[in-house]
Parts: sequence; structure tokens; C-alpha cells
Amino acid sequence: MAYQPKAFQKFIAGAMAAALVASPTASAGTFTDVAPRYGEAVDFLLGYGIQGISTTKFGVPNEIKRVDAAIMLAKVLELDIENAPDSGFTDVPKRGVKYINALKEQGITVGKTTATFDAHSTITRGELAVWIQRGFGLEGDTQVYFSDVAPKYVEAVSALVENGITDGITETQFGTGKKAKRGDYAIFLMRAFDATFNRGEGVGSWIQLNELDSSVYTEDRNIEMPYHLYDEYGEEIRFFPHLPNEDGKEDVEVIDGIEFTSSNPVVMDVDSLSVDEEGKAFFDAGVSTGTAIVTAKSLITGQIAQMAIDVADKDDIDIVPPVISSASIRMNPDSQIIVEFIVEEEIDLSVKPGNQSNVILEYQVKENGEYVTKKTKNKTWPGYLKVKNEDGIEEKYGPGLLNDSRYKSILPAGQTISTSMSGNDWLNDESLRIILTVKDRAGNSAEKVLAL
Repeated sequence: MAYQPKAFQKFIAGAMAAALVASPTASAGTFTDVAPRYGEAVDFLLGYGIQGISTTKFGVPNEIKRVDAAIMLAKVLELDIENAPDSGFTDVPKRGVKYINALKEQGITVGKTTATFDAHSTITRGELAVWIQRGFGLEGDTQVYFSDVAPKYVEAVSALVENGITDGITETQFGTGKKAKRGDYAIFLMRAFDATFNRGEGVGSWIQLNELDSSVYTEDRNIEMPYHLYDEYGEEIRFFPHLPNEDGKEDVEVIDGIEFTSSNPVVMDVDSLSVDEEGKAFFDAGVSTGTAIVTAKSLITGQIAQMAIDVADKDDIDIVPPVISSASIRMNPDSQIIVEFIVEEEIDLSVKPGNQSNVILEYQVKENGEYVTKKTKNKTWPGYLKVKNEDGIEEKYGPGLLNDSRYKSILPAGQTISTSMSGNDWLNDESLRIILTVKDRAGNSAEKVLAL
């Protein structure tokens, strides 16, 4: 996470405790305007003492005043509202003063001017995106494909999309300038919490396993197993962290209500299955070649999903070392740094950690006469790159973990590949240079040093 408020560590401990012990006096079911898709999110907010607009309505379709949005965020973040210095805003009603003081102290908001917060105006989706991104310390890839996102919102919107908090209102519109609704905000806050702490139901009612789009070789390690997991309400959730063979059973692994078995343990041993803090599942290839059918069964509903894993001989890997035939950087009118390059041989981005390809950008500026690294960004784990096809349409290229038809995994040779970066003051430094590294899964690499 790139940004963490000063109270972030306290928030982690407090928020996790609150999630375990909160017992709201009301529930989403007591409100007449809460549809099923909002139920869990409303209950989540009730656990933090955030109430509806009346005893019978939560106000799901209602727009939100900036002061109310600020109070809700400060409560979920569990900020220290008693000791925060005065914000200096003169237009904040008494009920919101302490909460807005705390938000300003943490750098989550600076108000509209030094003296005004604009407390009674309704807040937009773009403004909420900025608050949520800063408050939860979320990081995005600073690339968005919505046509209505101004540069000042790019980093925040990118973070929300990349962390699964929202996909926008359409494929091309985020709705940046549209007024936010209480129901949507409830979902945003719950999902931001989930993205930060991997909070989930912990019990899967329905699971989908997706085919691997990359080759697997004997004794490969930490291979991503793409999956979709759903709870009893049809909402997508993630597995809790899990260690290999955590259940202690041989040739079977149970993770949060899902039982995994393999038809051929020497090709794929399910005891190697693990889940990281972000809910991503990984496995190790076995010592023998062949095909293993992995079966996932929900112990709650009995639903079954299967996937085939083909494992080849590792000695069969034949990789041509990467070559960067050309590369350049430029700044576009929106103050984004654009990096463009061409490789001579196609690169398979789908290979997983420990045996994967990478495209890495290291951003450096001069300080006291020496270059200092400001940021290192791996654009293909878990980011993505862009390539224009023959029709001039930009297509996204990324690793298999993205598990999305919008992403392709074989980076083409001889075509211009691009990526961008924005939102950092040091990008405007005249001494800025970028070290571009292209690395294949065998460990071979090519490097170019670029400057404006």
C-alpha cells in the first residue's frame, strides 16, 4: 500500500476486533428499502454504529451529504476523533466536527478551501473514491479505461477498480461526477475493508475453477489456481489465508468449506494448496508428468467444480532470451508518463510466481547528484500492459491470475507495447529516468534506460 494514514496500524487492530465483536441492535432486515444486494453491506455499517435515516429506512437510494459521508468513513476507519486538531473549517455542523477533524489530520480530505468543507453539499462518486483510496491505503496501477475520469481521480479510481470495490456504472463510465448513493457507499466501504483485511464469509456455497492459460512443468512452485467463490447469497467472496496441508489430511485439502481432491497426486498434490493474505490460491506441480483432474466440492451445498491440470517435463522448456528492439518515454497532455517499447520475441506473461515473466519499471530522479529510486512497479504481476491491435483498439495483456477474457497473456513481438504512470510529483522532475527491464521465466533479462 502506497499511502497509510498515521492511525492506520491502530485501525487494523481496532477494525478487526470490531468485525468480530460488533452486534448491532438493528439489522438490514429491519429496513424496508434494503434490497438483498445491499444487505450484507448495511449490516457491516450497522456494526460500526452507523444508522439508517429512520427506524424503517436506511436510505439506500438517497444521495449523501459530505458531512455524513465523512462521519461514516471515520467510524469505519475507527479514527481517533477526540484528539485530532481543529480542521479550521467554519461550515461543519457540530455533529460532524470531530470526525472531519480526524479525516483532515490523516490527510484523507483537505476540504474545498482552507476554511470550508462544503459540509452540506452532496458528495460525488469521484470524491468518495479519493477518500476511500486514501483512508484504506489502497494502491492501483494508475491506469483506467473510463472516459469520464479526470487526472486528479485516476489514482483513486484505479485503486478501487483494481481492488474489486467497483467496476464503474458502465464499461466506459465510472460516474465520477455523479452524486453518490448511500447504498453504493455502504458496499464500497465494506469491499474496501474486505480488500484490506481479506474479510469474507469463510464458507463457500458455490465454486468455479477456471482453466490455466499457461504451461505447467514438473516441480513448478506457487502456481496460481484461478477460482471464483460465492456465498449463500451469490456474492463473490475470497478464501481466508491457508497453509499447505493445514488440515493435516492426506490427499485431500479443505479450505473454508470447499474440499479439494486430485485424481493424480504425483502430478498435482492438493496438500500443496495454499491461500495468501489476498485470497489468491496456489499449488505446486508434482514430480511426474501427466494430467490430474482437480475436484472442488462445497461441503455446504454439494456443488462440484473440476479443472484439468497438464504437467509437462521441465526439461522441455525452450525460451529465447528477451530483446528490447526499441523503447521511449514521453509525457502526454494529461501529465501522464507514457512508456512505449517493442520486443523481438513474444513473451508469455501467464507463467506464475517462481517461474514467470516480468516487465518492470524503475522510476529514478536525481537527489544530491545521485539517482534515487522513487518507485519500482512490476507491470505484469499483477498489473497489465496495453497493445493496439490491427483495428487500432487497445487490448490489455497480463498474467493468468487476472482470469478475465479482457486480458491476453502472450505479449506480442514487433508491436508497440505501452503503459503509463501519473499522480506523483516526482514524475515532473527534469532528471527523471526509467529503467525498463523485461525478464523471461528462465531468468534471462533485457534492460533499457529511458529519459525524457
